[in-house]
Amino acid sequence: MSSRELLLACLRGEPTPRPPVICGGGMMSFAIAEAMDACGCYWPEAHHEADAMAKLALATQRASGFDAVAVPFCMTIEAEELGADIHFGSRDVQPRVLAEPMREVRDLSALQSPSEKPGPRRQVTLQAIRLLRERAREVAVLGATVGPFSLAGQVLEAGLLLRAVRRDPAAVHDLLRRCAPVVADFARSQVEAGADAIVISDPTATGELLGAEAYAEFAEPYLGQAVAAVREAGAPAIVHVCGCPNTILGHLADLEVAAAPSGPRRTSAPATDGQHQRRVAAGGTAGGHRRQRPAGLGHGGGHPGPGVWSDRPDPGGASAGAGRGGGGATVGAVTRPRPGHGRSGHHTATPPR
Repeated sequence: MSSRELLLACLRGEPTPRPPVICGGGMMSFAIAEAMDACGCYWPEAHHEADAMAKLALATQRASGFDAVAVPFCMTIEAEELGADIHFGSRDVQPRVLAEPMREVRDLSALQSPSEKPGPRRQVTLQAIRLLRERAREVAVLGATVGPFSLAGQVLEAGLLLRAVRRDPAAVHDLLRRCAPVVADFARSQVEAGADAIVISDPTATGELLGAEAYAEFAEPYLGQAVAAVREAGAPAIVHVCGCPNTILGHLADLEVAAAPSGPRRTSAPATDGQHQRRVAAGGTAGGHRRQRPAGLGHGGGHPGPGVWSDRPDPGGASAGAGRGGGGATVGAVTRPRPGHGRSGHHTATPPR
């Protein structure tokens, strides 16, 4: 079974001999210095040149042994298309939003329309995916995009956006209706270019920042549009959220995503309950921030099964050998819960020690 077959089988919920290990691209790039030196392609140039982007993604996969290549290397393409000023970083720093186009939540006229003039970096990413599909036949090719709520937090300062959720919810919905089609279109285009799966990173839309009720109103419906676009294009969607996801796991399950890597979990809280038809079991890390041992690797091998993830720091680095600055996410299959397991019908998961 090739790495590509392994990941796609896992995302379909099928048994696999081991859990696939990925770093999802976008905000979770693990393009390490050793890979840049090996292929002669460097940031920030690789953000603007398709061949350099593809070569660096492939060199990073070879250095890490992970089961997928992933592009792009940042989460600012969509914001730039909507009018944000971008600083493209350096060899060690990812691109970031330098200035948001909007000054207040009702300032929709400040946004550009990417449908009229798609940004050049979108085309660079799509061409890089085509090149990777040709050059990396044994590993999965992952595309990446930012979630609609997080995109809104890039075109309007995130603090203003979060305050507007309470003070002017109708205007927030208007803004999200502008952001969601941009995300869905970019995700769909990446599948059409040859991506096996799409990772949607929504770091601002967390249960800790929004709470479950606001997440259900302001994040889930618009994220669902992007997930649906990916599925309709014929690929699975992986969703990344930051922080403790326990309060929103039911909403993630309702989206029917193939997997949901996320950050630290409070393991004393129940992961999900029996009323949900599907449950996400996954682990992850943002590349370059900290390194973790993928669940089931370095612990005797074998698939750890549903409800097991890797959340604990690993001073020795990821078992797959990501190298300095690397990071990976163990992708667990979406599985059905076991009713009655744990307190009050909840299925409680425990990370590996």
